[in-house]
Amino acid sequence: MKPTRKRARLEAPVPAAAVLQSVLNALGASPERARLFHLWQNWDMVMGPELASLALPMGARGNTLLLGAPDSIAIQELHLQNGEILERVNAFMESPFFRAVNISLCPGRPTCGE
Repeated sequence: MKPTRKRARLEAPVPAAAVLQSVLNALGASPERARLFHLWQNWDMVMGPELASLALPMGARGNTLLLGAPDSIAIQELHLQNGEILERVNAFMESPFFRAVNISLCPGRPTCGE
């Protein structure tokens, strides 16, 4: 049986985001993934209260932002706001990171639209 190594004690607490970032880097996550992670963390601030309450970030596929909405009315509203969503997200990413938005229904998801 392999003996366990005792870790050195840290001087002060370390923020969970820093630990998560170091784990992602160790697993080979790309800088692009790190930027997306940062966007997801700041979603409410980037979108503002009106849009953030309607849209749940579901991921990215190529240069398309994938969003979930709780109902068809929210989907229609988000489609009307496509330009605004792209503008806000790309401004946060500091580049034309996304070129399109794909919005789908996510019923039954407790975090969708809340």
